[in-house]
Amino acid sequence: MRREHAILVLTMFLVFIAISYVALKYSGNSKNPGTDLLTGKSALVPAKEMQKEKPKIVTDDGSLDVTFCPRENCSSYAEHQLRSAQTSVHCAFYDFRLDNLISALGDASTRGVDVKVVVDDANTQYIENASFAFKTDPANTMMHNKFCIIDGRTVLTGSFNPTSNCAFKNNNNFIVVNSPVLAKQYSAEFDEMWSGRFSSGMKSERELVVLPNISLEVYFCPDDGCEAKLNSLLANANSSIYFMTFSFTLDSSKDILIQKYRSGLTVEGVFEKQQLSDWDIYDGLLLEGLPVMLDTNKYKLHHKVFIIDNSTIVTGSMNPTNNGVKHNDENMLIIYDKEGSIARRFIEEFAYVYPDKI
Repeated sequence: MRREHAILVLTMFLVFIAISYVALKYSGNSKNPGTDLLTGKSALVPAKEMQKEKPKIVTDDGSLDVTFCPRENCSSYAEHQLRSAQTSVHCAFYDFRLDNLISALGDASTRGVDVKVVVDDANTQYIENASFAFKTDPANTMMHNKFCIIDGRTVLTGSFNPTSNCAFKNNNNFIVVNSPVLAKQYSAEFDEMWSGRFSSGMKSERELVVLPNISLEVYFCPDDGCEAKLNSLLANANSSIYFMTFSFTLDSSKDILIQKYRSGLTVEGVFEKQQLSDWDIYDGLLLEGLPVMLDTNKYKLHHKVFIIDNSTIVTGSMNPTNNGVKHNDENMLIIYDKEGSIARRFIEEFAYVYPDKI
């Protein structure tokens, strides 16, 4: 009996150790930013998986600039960038219908620049007679990106579609990054689409691109886990979260915003009123008392922006929606700006669309 009792005690001890290990691995804690803050469960990314996502740090020379449409001239700035191309321009646009930019790419192609454009299949009518090469995605996918790579060293991205509405009516951001390392990452994504792979492909290598004043990460959806990354950034916020969103339906992000607001952080946001639906999280945040509002632009607020702790910016083409993170071809650019110069520009834009609130 003593031997049987000893075996039973040992078995129970081993079971306790196993349960403790699993609980530690998957329990909610601040060291795992994938934690669901309302349930305490690691609903997004287990701790071990988060460790795998630690990016390789790559130092690069370069700079970043941001322009806000329509109060600044995104169309003219984009044209200047495209006409500066010497060897190549590779672009992925959900919609492409600005005549001056179509002309700029046509002129570049005529003078020998390698011009390639991917456009969503629903929006090819404006470039069907263009003098540059273009391809479309299959009808069962949405290619929702808005980016270009110029001469293998400059990246244009943000929420800005090259259309008259996005340039002169809708609220947008247009990012220009000079960085060969970042350009290489965007080029790999473009090459996948040019070869015919849409809404699927290789997971991109995690690299943190360190420029003189800022650091950058890019995630390509759906391959790279954009929802988990966005939620990890929100969950790690310490003081404030401001957001400007064209469409916002992710319940996982809504839960984190509510918990952060309850814990005393400043959480404020602006939603595009024309996109409200039964799936939108706007009403859910209002019911919890969060100071969110509908935009006042009679056209559209087209941003996909989060400003976290006045130092981290999330932008790009990805709307925080189920389609945005799981189905469409998208890019999500994260800007870490401890010095605050770029973050201040985004905060100014937030104050512009959410007046008298910050």
